[in-house]
Amino acid sequence: MERPLCHYCQRPGHFIRDCRTRMRDSEQRPRQAGNNQASSSGSPSAQRALVPYQAPSNDVRNHHSFGGNGGGSNGGYGGGYGGSGDYENYQRPWSSDYNDRNGKVEKMWSWMAEEIEERQRLKREKEENKRKEEEERRRAEAEEKRLAEIKDKDEFKASIGKMVETQMHSVCEEVLGKKGSQGEQPVLPTTIEIRRRTASTEAEGKTISESDSLLAKDEEIARLKQAVADMQRLSRQPQVVQQEQELTALRLDNQHLIQDVICLKEQVGELVKLTKSGGSAVVVGMTSAKEKGKAIHTPTAGDYVKLSDAYRRLRDDRDMAEREVQDLKERINRISSSRGTPASAKRKRIMRKSISPPSNLRIRLSKAGSPVTAGGSGNGTHEGLKFVKLRNETRDDFNKRVCAELSKLKKKDIERLCAEEQLEYATIGSSAAVIADVYTNRAFGKVSDGTKQPEDSKHRMTWLAAAIGTRMRKLRLAIARVCHRELVNYAIWL
Repeated sequence: MERPLCHYCQRPGHFIRDCRTRMRDSEQRPRQAGNNQASSSGSPSAQRALVPYQAPSNDVRNHHSFGGNGGGSNGGYGGGYGGSGDYENYQRPWSSDYNDRNGKVEKMWSWMAEEIEERQRLKREKEENKRKEEEERRRAEAEEKRLAEIKDKDEFKASIGKMVETQMHSVCEEVLGKKGSQGEQPVLPTTIEIRRRTASTEAEGKTISESDSLLAKDEEIARLKQAVADMQRLSRQPQVVQQEQELTALRLDNQHLIQDVICLKEQVGELVKLTKSGGSAVVVGMTSAKEKGKAIHTPTAGDYVKLSDAYRRLRDDRDMAEREVQDLKERINRISSSRGTPASAKRKRIMRKSISPPSNLRIRLSKAGSPVTAGGSGNGTHEGLKFVKLRNETRDDFNKRVCAELSKLKKKDIERLCAEEQLEYATIGSSAAVIADVYTNRAFGKVSDGTKQPEDSKHRMTWLAAAIGTRMRKLRLAIARVCHRELVNYAIWL
């Protein structure tokens, strides 16, 4: 953003309404005008004039652009801003006094700034010198303290050495039986001997360490050679290694089988405990066999493996049957949900029934029925129920129409039609689809194996799925009973 520029003094930083130079000039003009009037009153031409004489001002801003004589803001002739005009626009004076004054102010300000900066510099220098002196003093104190500690240590060592030397002198005098001089050093030969033995010990240690490192290197080389030989031997005999791996895998499998057999045996034991009836018979049979001296067959590991395999196969078959039943149920639910009647249609049907009198499907079919054409018709044995093939009606359209009409019948009617056609009833929709297929085959003939079946065969598949689900439920119950009976017999046999 640009700084404002004053159009009076031509300096940035303020507007003309805030210019101090203009305000100062406007205050000085009335005083200058009064002084000029007083000085000009003594002239003869001014005394004879009707209007007091006013000397021309040197101010270039006094120009007569507006008004006439008098009418200024001071109430007299020529007493306005600038002399003889009303509210004139003031112009910037072209004298050099203002520039000189501003230059003086700037010089004064720069001098004061230099003085302040010099004072701050001196203050910083004093603080820096003071800080350096403090650091030097602390460093000198630390050095003196360190030297004093070193001196104390040296004095302590010297005192200890002197005391030890005195003690050694006394000991030597007692041992040798002669008094030694104070300047002798009897400890010197002993010290030399100790140093010699220490040097020999270090040399022996170095030789021992070198021999140990050589032995370790020899052992590492021997180990690497043995590893290379083993690798070569294994590469020459891959079949032996493979056989060993297979043997290890078989051993692991055998262990797993043994664990499975143990678990199965525990389950059989639990089933034996749960079977209340037959427990006494088991005990009596075992005691009678022992009394008669009959040989008791002891099961082997192979028998346990066969039993576990049979149990696994039975369990897998049961799981597969359950999955198939679940898939069929899901498929039936999807088909039934896609064929379900919307709620709006049900409401419309209820409203229609409540308004119009009830209608009978058999009556409507009998009224709408026409004589059977030469192509044949699907005519059920149910009395009054008849489906006629219309003109230009295809097989799919006929099947859909018959299936839709049969789906509107009641459950007992569908069951009766299934009994007449020797079919098994599952649900209304699936049974109606199967019956519609039967009627379509009668009307149009059966579809050969080479031709493509219509899309409505899904209804027959739905019925088959429901029938399979019913059969699988019965089969599942029978399988459970057989498994329980076999496990009980095996427990008794054990």
